Amino acid sequence: MAETRPGGRTARTRAAVHNAVRELFAEGQDQPSVREVSERSGVHEVTIYRRWGRIESLVLDVAVTQLNEEAPFPDSGDLRRDLLGWAHAVAGQVKTREGTEKQRPRLLLPRIPRA
Repeated sequence: MAETRPGGRTARTRAAVHNAVRELFAEGQDQPSVREVSERSGVHEVTIYRRWGRIESLVLDVAVTQLNEEAPFPDSGDLRRDLLGWAHAVAGQVKTREGTEKQRPRLLLPRIPRA
């Protein structure tokens, strides 16, 4: 079984690209392009396309990562209770102004045009 490395070039690349996407959204950029993410992150466009394929996939990866960091999915052994508890926590988070801003990439995802 292969070991997962906690760091390295891949982790640094992913972090730089994710930070760039978050910054662009924070600045009001509703539809960031791979070029903008590349320029902001310092990661070549080809690397971004090779890893994520499309901007939609990248934005979704950022959104899912952020959601997992802020509201990790519980595992109590009772799937129904876990789903309800997690959904309640996420809904409570979205109701706040700060939570709405954090959810913005996920809320805008369907509006990003397909390449």
